Amino acid sequence: MKKMIFSTAYLMITVFYLVGCGGSSDTGNQQTEKNKNEVPVNEFKEVTDVNESLHTLADSIVSAGGLAALGEGQSNRQDIAKDKAKNIAMGNIVESLNQKISRLTKSFIEEVGGGANTEVNETFSKVQKNIAINTLSGAVVRKTKLSKNKEGIFLAGSVVEINPKVINTSINRELKNSNAKMYERFRSSKAFDELQKETDAYDKKEQAKPDFEK
Repeated sequence: MKKMIFSTAYLMITVFYLVGCGGSSDTGNQQTEKNKNEVPVNEFKEVTDVNESLHTLADSIVSAGGLAALGEGQSNRQDIAKDKAKNIAMGNIVESLNQKISRLTKSFIEEVGGGANTEVNETFSKVQKNIAINTLSGAVVRKTKLSKNKEGIFLAGSVVEINPKVINTSINRELKNSNAKMYERFRSSKAFDELQKETDAYDKKEQAKPDFEK
């Protein structure tokens, strides 16, 4: 008798266990299916540098002989964030342009001799001011990247580029207008040759690009 009661109790426990497992499985499947259909509340993924690819692009343009600069901006409006990034990039590219002309001036002075220091500096200083104004019209936004952080702030990055041909043409024109004799000396200098090499290298790299990247 005791043996029969124990067997019956054991059987009931086993049945309840199996039913319970089956019910849990169904509930779990329903929950899994529900989770699949739910849209995550926040899909934002933090990264250390949202403009990492833009840095690479700017560096590749410079290494090819071009002039490029990156600007970053942020705002709760995406259009303002993009405008800020572009304006900062423009300011940065002017700074890079000034550094380029300074290196060019130094190279030319070393070539023509110390006696021409004052005249060369004065002439190239004037050229530099005019070029900074004129060449910005030839600057183009090569690429813009936009993201949004957890607080809803838009983060924008822009790479602005100037073709070296535009810069070199402006330098030659302004130098010729400012001091024709110095311009002739400049055309015979290594500094002039370096400018031309930069333009040729840039053109060659641009022509080698596939059409969708141009």
